[in-house]
Amino acid sequence: MYRTGDLARRAPDGEISYVGRVDDQVKIRGFRVELGEVEAGLLKLIPQISQVAVISSVANGHQRLIAYIVMNASNLLPELHVIRAWMIQALPDYMVPAHFIELPSLPLTPNGKLDRRSLPEPNASSRTDDYASPRSAREAYLCRLFAQLTGTDPVGIDDNFFNIGGHSLLAMQLVSHLKLSLGIKLNLRVLFEHPTPRQLAANFETSTHWTYEPLLPLRKTGTRQPIFCIHPGGGTGTVYQNLKDALPEDYPVWALQARGLEEHELHHANVSEMATAYIQAIREIQAEGPYHLLGWSFGGTIAQEMAVQLEAMSQQVSLLVLLDTVAQPNLILLDASSEEEQSNKILESSAKSLGITDEVIDINHEPFIKKLIHKMSHYRLIPESTPPETFKRTITQMIRATQLTASHSINQCEAPIIFVRAGMEPIPEDPSMFDWSIHTQNGVSQVEIQSTHSAMWEIQPSIDIANVIVQHLNPETSVNIISQKEVDIKK
Repeated sequence: MYRTGDLARRAPDGEISYVGRVDDQVKIRGFRVELGEVEAGLLKLIPQISQVAVISSVANGHQRLIAYIVMNASNLLPELHVIRAWMIQALPDYMVPAHFIELPSLPLTPNGKLDRRSLPEPNASSRTDDYASPRSAREAYLCRLFAQLTGTDPVGIDDNFFNIGGHSLLAMQLVSHLKLSLGIKLNLRVLFEHPTPRQLAANFETSTHWTYEPLLPLRKTGTRQPIFCIHPGGGTGTVYQNLKDALPEDYPVWALQARGLEEHELHHANVSEMATAYIQAIREIQAEGPYHLLGWSFGGTIAQEMAVQLEAMSQQVSLLVLLDTVAQPNLILLDASSEEEQSNKILESSAKSLGITDEVIDINHEPFIKKLIHKMSHYRLIPESTPPETFKRTITQMIRATQLTASHSINQCEAPIIFVRAGMEPIPEDPSMFDWSIHTQNGVSQVEIQSTHSAMWEIQPSIDIANVIVQHLNPETSVNIISQKEVDIKK
């Protein structure tokens, strides 16, 4: 007979009930793991650690390892992704803890043993993988599915399914979910070869019908009230990635995306309808105000309409930031050329701003479209997995945005408006083009930043915009926070 180390109880009828272990051995993803071996590995790999305790914890019915460490007085914990890389070189990946939590000292019972009940629960900041937020409906769906199955939340697009608690049985459940909910027949081999939401999303057929989700979680965690960023004319919320990075980490940041970016989706009929749908979405995240809203260009028009509708519900909007948004829709001159000609004008402008000058600029020229997608994904404007047909739909969104703005009647809101002007653009012939004072009861604060209209997503303009937001919401700490953020981002 083999002594397993399992502790069991035999009932009078002969039934054996498992009640635990007589040692520190646990089973992770089907493998037996000695916790002491993981602790010894950590102490050997990271000499700055003075004490360590590794425990197993159940999340959503599945075991995971959590490491609690105490550093020597003069040392700092290395970056978590660095620790993970070191451990994978020395130990099998199932022995690498899913979370690392640094403590000033390990909690002990009166008789000097580890007090497990006093150990804190892990959170997003203790994950061993860097978090990257989803940028499309398909990535958002896969992140939610990974989180649901593994008990890890939040899940980013670069999280490996098998590193956050997934195993072969859960992989089969994931395959089943995809088949039942979306009709996707996923081979298990594909999941093992492409185990992250980013990789899986890029390998799915573009014709798959994805459920429309207006919200993209750019940063789900934070102690302050969230900032909701409404998409510009192209309809994608991913353009706010640099702004998210520039804002202090205690601000959750959510982006809203337009309906119609995926195949089979119907566009919203008007600005008012969009605002109503977006309010319903943000109230699932934050049920009551005050709300913080921001919109760039066409997104500012929607954000101001959202403020009007929220105030009609007796909800307060304490931050309303409009980035270079037109205040007089009647001054917009609609382009009378064909949709294809308008598309090519937009593409020409986009290509020029990204330094693409050696291609045939045409909406139907696939090599050019693919090159433009690659360039835009490099700057985190859109996911690199964006299919050409989806990208073409963003161009349609931009054309429709001009039409929807021109037909929208702006109502007056109570919230004071912060208008951020792109200072590198020429001053309009009619100054009322950007005069928002008639559309609010509580005045407009105008700020000018050194940027063109189309470049407000870039790093430096995003830092300037973040500074405006923090000065308004938290003026006593804004200078120190944003200057440090600028250093971090440029690194």
